[in-house]
Amino acid sequence: MIKNIIAIAKDKIIAAEIDLGTKEKTLESSEFGWTSETLDLAFAEIVKRFKTKKFRILVADELSYIVRLSVDSNLSSGQERQFLSDQLKEKIPESLAPGEWDYKEIVSSEGVDGKEVIVFALVRDFYEVLRRAVTNTGLIVEAVEPEVVAKTRDANPIIGLAMKEDITGRDEEVLNIILKEGKEKATETVSEAKTQEVSDEEEIKPEKKGVLTLRMSFTTLILLILFVVGLIVLAKMFLFKKPNESTEVSSDVTLSPSPVSTETPEPTEEVEVGTSEYKVQVQNGSGVIGEADVVAEILTSEGFKNIETGNADSYTYQKTEIRVKKDTPDEVFETINKALNSDYEVILSDERLADTLPFDAIIIIGKRIE
Repeated sequence: MIKNIIAIAKDKIIAAEIDLGTKEKTLESSEFGWTSETLDLAFAEIVKRFKTKKFRILVADELSYIVRLSVDSNLSSGQERQFLSDQLKEKIPESLAPGEWDYKEIVSSEGVDGKEVIVFALVRDFYEVLRRAVTNTGLIVEAVEPEVVAKTRDANPIIGLAMKEDITGRDEEVLNIILKEGKEKATETVSEAKTQEVSDEEEIKPEKKGVLTLRMSFTTLILLILFVVGLIVLAKMFLFKKPNESTEVSSDVTLSPSPVSTETPEPTEEVEVGTSEYKVQVQNGSGVIGEADVVAEILTSEGFKNIETGNADSYTYQKTEIRVKKDTPDEVFETINKALNSDYEVILSDERLADTLPFDAIIIIGKRIE
């Protein structure tokens, strides 16, 4: 059985035709470069070269999230997915829609209560680029799987994905992200619906056309009456103005200066936030060595004294993301933003930190502004 695989890494794509019934297994392979703007062009060339639109997509670990979690065995399937969704909000630094991640139950380790599952999600920016490219080229995606899972079947993950048999089945038995239609397709659907509405209007029965004409005529009459009333009001204002009315100031009127207060206003006190009271963690998500330490020094100069540094879950962050607890004052974010926004594009995450975390704010450093 021949399987066509597209393996996507951060800087290249390998397309391969795999026949598991042969000794060599790989019948044909080609390598391509890609960017977020040219992924659909690469897909189009692959479709042309391999003469098929049906593929399985292998995703490098650097473009995906893999999380292993324990789940209570007594939860129903719906409760299980909701529980995992809540856990992912703390484990993955991005907000994921229901269709953007999937999970699979795995064999539990000894001594572990309940079930163990592995959760797979794509980096959000890459997910959008991939979904758009698949939609634009009409690619038929049979499966999307991370490299680390494919390697459990074969040391070569491309062959490992070709060996994947759990394509369909119960939700908890299949690890497979669905590249659902996005805004572009929704817009097309709306446009088609509007076109259909116009066509339907053209086919309105004669008796309905009469009703529509009557309604339009009534509306036109109301607008005409309002227009005439407006003209009459304007005419009264300008044509029937009394002769002795004048807008000139009489020379007999003496203009006296307004009294000037000699009291000195009390200065407004500015509320300053004691930044030293708040604990901050700086995570390096830029991929540049030592970037977290650089930011920590900047924050120290702003008065922060309790700072820890470390690495983020990936080095693909483009923007610098700040997450705070619900009770952390807005001034803390404003102080950090002011200190960093000249070098980084700073955003405040909608996701709030759990109260149990030891930090009042977590800063994930992205790429520098060029």
